[in-house]
Amino acid sequence: MSMEFKVSNLIYGYILLIALAVCVSVSHFVLPLTTPHPIWNYLVVGLLLFVVFSSSWFKKNLILKLTNKPVLIINEDFVFDIASNRKYDWDDIKEIYGENSSIYIVLYQPEKYKQKPSNGLERWNAKIDKNPSFTINTGFVSARINTLLEVLDEYSIKAAK
Repeated sequence: MSMEFKVSNLIYGYILLIALAVCVSVSHFVLPLTTPHPIWNYLVVGLLLFVVFSSSWFKKNLILKLTNKPVLIINEDFVFDIASNRKYDWDDIKEIYGENSSIYIVLYQPEKYKQKPSNGLERWNAKIDKNPSFTINTGFVSARINTLLEVLDEYSIKAAK
């Protein structure tokens, strides 16, 4: 038996933020003010960067929400984070702990789980971060982090038997 967690309804608020960012950015360039305040320019650039850098992660979660598929599967054999497409076997997990809205997974052999960077931003992050952490972002998971940690603890005990 496994536990499946779906994407929460918070994603709809995120859609509104992205729509607002796009509208503000477009209106700034289509209808420029005669003397725009410099802070306005920084806001527009920040909103555009927000949209660009969150698009692939957001797209995965939105598709999972619209198709009503789980974003996280936990069972006696593995923990599968579908949003990041990572499946962690219980035999490889040394420790799991939560902090803020993330679950951190410490592995015995982290090199086994390293994924090849798919774009320039990921390649840049891989060069900078020599000790990558394996995390599950629980921001859009439809359960509280304490509940997720309890479920993970239960299944880690079952997997050890």
